[in-house]
Amino acid sequence: MPLLYTKIRTLSRVCNKRDFYAILRVKMASNKQDKTAKLAYKTFRYVLDRIYDPKIQNRVIRLGGGYPVPGLLPLPKSFTENLTHYYSTGGQKERPGYDSEGGNILVRQAIARYENRKHKTNYTPENVALVAGATYGTNRILEILFRNNSEKEVLAVAPTFYKGLYRAFSLCKFRSIVIPANQNFVPTANNILSQVSKKTRVVFFCNPGNPSGKYIPQSEIKKIAENLNRLGVFLIIDEVQDAFSFLKKDYRYGNWIRSANVIRIRSVSKLFTLAEFRLGYVIADKKIIGDNHRGLIELVGYDIGNPPPVLNYFFINTLADYPKQWDKIMARRKNLAMKLLKQIPAVKKVLEPDACFNLTFKFSSWKFKTDLSLFNALIDKKVAMMPVSGFGYDTKECWMRLTFASPDHMIKKGVEVLSRLLKR
Repeated sequence: MPLLYTKIRTLSRVCNKRDFYAILRVKMASNKQDKTAKLAYKTFRYVLDRIYDPKIQNRVIRLGGGYPVPGLLPLPKSFTENLTHYYSTGGQKERPGYDSEGGNILVRQAIARYENRKHKTNYTPENVALVAGATYGTNRILEILFRNNSEKEVLAVAPTFYKGLYRAFSLCKFRSIVIPANQNFVPTANNILSQVSKKTRVVFFCNPGNPSGKYIPQSEIKKIAENLNRLGVFLIIDEVQDAFSFLKKDYRYGNWIRSANVIRIRSVSKLFTLAEFRLGYVIADKKIIGDNHRGLIELVGYDIGNPPPVLNYFFINTLADYPKQWDKIMARRKNLAMKLLKQIPAVKKVLEPDACFNLTFKFSSWKFKTDLSLFNALIDKKVAMMPVSGFGYDTKECWMRLTFASPDHMIKKGVEVLSRLLKR
């Protein structure tokens, strides 16, 4: 209780009265175990509501939405040809209509081939199920794992995407461990394994991290997976940020990632900038994936009938046709954003990401004592950047997430506003 009281007291100091009570009014499922998760979720919800306020939504410089500005990335012809079930002449291709609960078998085969090339694994279609986005897939998996296990817990490694874990708050107990900034928010195996208890049924983390964009070393994940397997604990890895790599060498797991206790959640939202299609996939042991009568596939069938088949042609024909020039486009904007941020005296550290299109930075200001107070000042100036307290970090540590998937002039304008605010 004292920890929660301290955090609420801090909020009351950095928000105006209206915003303070708006955060407290955000409704959540009952969960008395984890104050970090509660406050992070409420903060994130409040931030989104301000960014997407209909009064200003179309006038905001989006450096915090976690998604590329439309038109930033040129779509290859193969993409445009396979994003529709119609020919350019107007005729229809063979259309699935309603499809299999787990997704079209040809699509699942294509995904298995793609994953096997990427990670040197030997997945089969029975290890793959299509879902309506990564958040949907995560919550359905949690329902399966905590059916008749509500006394068990999720151990979430923060900072993380708590909004995608909402269902867990009503399904089971919940506990967070927060990785410090002096580790670049990257957990070690010891950080995680030392916190696993007899109640732990699931460990959850993002790889790359959200908001940091930093990969966890493969050797650490292997150690985590092997030890959790011996303990009978599942490992859920949210890989939505695994896109636009800036590493010189491709990040690969190896066949060890096929451990029966490892569940990987992936999405086309970031990798192919197709968030509006709401499609992702889960890769796991076939006992978790199941079929029309059990497991994840059965649950998807009961819930929404079948995952959206709108991207069938895309998955089958162009999944492996990732345009490498996109990495260069994002790398240039990453470098621009980092250069501009480092020119601001009040910005004390800029954490360079390994992948995706978000970076985090720490600031120090006599006027803005928390990340949320700076967010409010920015959004009042029609600039959106995300406070890292919305991902579970202490608001008084003053870390922000900047999304650099925007045209140069928007990055420059947004950072210019930030600079002026921090000078005052």
